[in-house]
Amino acid sequence: MNTFTILLNVLGIAIFYIFRYKNRTVKNEFSLKFWIKENAPELLATLLINFALLLLLLHPSTDPTEYLLNLLPKGLIVVGKPAMALAVGVYFAWMLFGVINEKLK
Repeated sequence: MNTFTILLNVLGIAIFYIFRYKNRTVKNEFSLKFWIKENAPELLATLLINFALLLLLLHPSTDPTEYLLNLLPKGLIVVGKPAMALAVGVYFAWMLFGVINEKLK
């Protein structure tokens, strides 16, 4: 279960960065070296905060299922921790990228 949850979180982060790359303003050829140089602070902060949130989320006493039941339509069944891991990956990648990008400019 923990590996699945961590994988969903990493996929959430990857989804965000793929959309960032797709919607970039300068459409030059992809260079991993340049991309890492340009996005290192945002990526590092995203990974560290997501890791900390996953530690909290994967703690045995954490149960986000009740919270999710209030947000989702009735009858929709979602496994709490994996769903929250994906949401945390996408949302915090988006939020942190914007905040850190603003501070660096």
